[in-house]
Amino acid sequence: MVKQSVLGYLASAAVFFASSAHAIDIDAGDYVPAPDGTNLALAYYQFATRDEFQLEGEAAVEAGTRLDSHVGIARFIHYTDVAGYRFAPQILIPGGKYANSRIAGADLNEPSGFTDPILANIIWLVNQPDRQRYLGVTPFLWIPIGSYKEGKALNLGENRWKGALQIGYVEALGAGFTLDLIADATWYGDNDDAGNGDQKLSQDESWQFQGWLRYALTPASHLALGYSKITGGEQSLDGVLTGQKTDQDQLRLTYANFVTPTLQLLGTAATDIQSEGGFREKLRLTARILAVF
Repeated sequence: MVKQSVLGYLASAAVFFASSAHAIDIDAGDYVPAPDGTNLALAYYQFATRDEFQLEGEAAVEAGTRLDSHVGIARFIHYTDVAGYRFAPQILIPGGKYANSRIAGADLNEPSGFTDPILANIIWLVNQPDRQRYLGVTPFLWIPIGSYKEGKALNLGENRWKGALQIGYVEALGAGFTLDLIADATWYGDNDDAGNGDQKLSQDESWQFQGWLRYALTPASHLALGYSKITGGEQSLDGVLTGQKTDQDQLRLTYANFVTPTLQLLGTAATDIQSEGGFREKLRLTARILAVF
């Protein structure tokens, strides 16, 4: 019964799923500003495997369900002071591919290419390095020029404008511990080429909360335990709810180390402990290289 429900859904309206559709994930320490004039170049590689698909109100479909993704991101950040405030304008250019894509034994397409690039700019309203206390606000804008094909179940681009506003707060707790708290809201434009290619996909705003507890192992390295909660984001196709939304709880563990004063390596492992309204991530592995210049 559940399998028939999901297959019927797939036949009538393509699954809307993109690598950047659900979240603005922040690494521990991202809201600690670098000095004025600093430039950062970052490269990310992320592998994720998903083993379950669940529409809202339906039982989870596990048998014959899988979706793997390989995503790379190039990110460039410049830190500058303007009128007494620290800013960090940046651009993120993602790309990747999907593999082993199927739901309930039904094969999906496996696209590859670029996803929608992202523009962002952090402004720090509180910048107190002597107290290790920081408060930043970041607007994000997704530019809908990523790879998108009408009528396909999976796409890397979203074919719609999207914006978000995020707030990040960092506070040193003492004894080597630091707390990072991040919250954001995301708003979605309409995709007028969704479903069979001639339908309108709309989505309610979604909300995300992230928290990191960092421990400084050495002056150059840290270990961090993180949690993320995403909610909202119900989708509708031509005004009819699809059963997809953004509802996810995730645990994360990160290790980062400056192997030289200007080169940092970071690795993160994550898993969903709860997910509804889409695919559940069984495992996500992220590697990041950060270079200061």
